[in-house]
Amino acid sequence: MKVVLRYVKYGMARFLSPLETSKAIERNLRRAKIPLLFSQGFHPAPLISYLDSISTGVVVRALYLTVHVEHWKEEMMERLKETSLKGLRPENFWIFDGDINTLADSYSFSILLEKEFVDEKKLSADLVIRKGKKRKEYKLREILDDMKVTHLKRFMLLKYTLKRDKLFSPWEIVKGVATGEGLFIPICEEVYSRGKPLNEILEGMING
Repeated sequence: MKVVLRYVKYGMARFLSPLETSKAIERNLRRAKIPLLFSQGFHPAPLISYLDSISTGVVVRALYLTVHVEHWKEEMMERLKETSLKGLRPENFWIFDGDINTLADSYSFSILLEKEFVDEKKLSADLVIRKGKKRKEYKLREILDDMKVTHLKRFMLLKYTLKRDKLFSPWEIVKGVATGEGLFIPICEEVYSRGKPLNEILEGMING
């Protein structure tokens, strides 16, 4: 049996690396006494799979994972919430026998940037960022599906979406426009499937 869980990662927990995050979630599952299924072999491990890793320091409002379990009861979600790490909270679950990796195709992000420490002229679709192990250079216009900048009193809010195969660290944008040690908060807002939030797709498949 497979259960899809959606966590949110915020506060100081956002500074956990992807590996530390997965270990913290596994501890949460064990503390909540979730009846996990394990792999075979000399070193059995819980059968847990994640979508793409999101960079350390990013607030993640849509952290999805699939857990293989012997059985599931709704009360287990409450146990997960009660035993979760502060800043790494389970929000929802779906009993889903499919593979969310075949559904997810894009992400939406936002970045809160302190105006005093931003070169506003650089914050455009022509900004060059680097991605991948080879640190290949791209202009934002080449990889983003859309981009919107909203001016607030003290801050600027950048919103954008991009395809999953073009995913890069939002810190690359911060590096490209920052002029000092201001307040910068990147946020992974949502995972999408064909233009719809993944949670709505899951709800539709289960309730439809």
